[in-house]
Amino acid sequence: LGWAVPMEKENVDAEVAWRLDAFYRWVEDADRLAGDFQRPQTSDPRVLAAASLIYRILPPAVYSGEPVMAWLVLEGQRLWAEQGPCAALVGPLSYSAFITGMLRQGYRSVYAALRHVLAVSGERGYEPETSQARFMFANNAGHWFEPLEDCVQQLQRAREGTVQGGDLQNAGSTYVTISIPLLDCAPTLEMCAAETEA
Repeated sequence: LGWAVPMEKENVDAEVAWRLDAFYRWVEDADRLAGDFQRPQTSDPRVLAAASLIYRILPPAVYSGEPVMAWLVLEGQRLWAEQGPCAALVGPLSYSAFITGMLRQGYRSVYAALRHVLAVSGERGYEPETSQARFMFANNAGHWFEPLEDCVQQLQRAREGTVQGGDLQNAGSTYVTISIPLLDCAPTLEMCAAETEA
């Protein structure tokens, strides 16, 4: 699509390091983040195509190696920061929970980034992308800073949104992940059993 992609592991590692610095600066720039609510949505076909491709190859990248996955997520963040928000970039940015925790223990930054992406995508009505990000947030970041009951509610909302949006793979995943926080916070075991049965 016209962008340079690092092919050697050493090049990927080097790019991930400086792009991660840029990610942290982006998350900490409150004025810039606030501007995302008014920025025009990108309509560049290359950006939309790249975002779609990144989102589709992120799941296998999770299993194929951290540097490749991190580079893909950070490329999505770069496109959002430089080109503007769009529904297609919500998915790639929602995977940031996988990279900052592994690379620098940046749980607060991931939490802030995902909260921001959820707010912008929710405000703009991006669905099922908002529900996909809500699933990633509740499963990978929310539990560090919010009550588990809130994470359960986020997962339930993610399930509803992904089912309505036709994303049955992520909807199915919510059934697996919701049982973990429910075991810690459900008022009764019957509630856990009902979720397991569902």
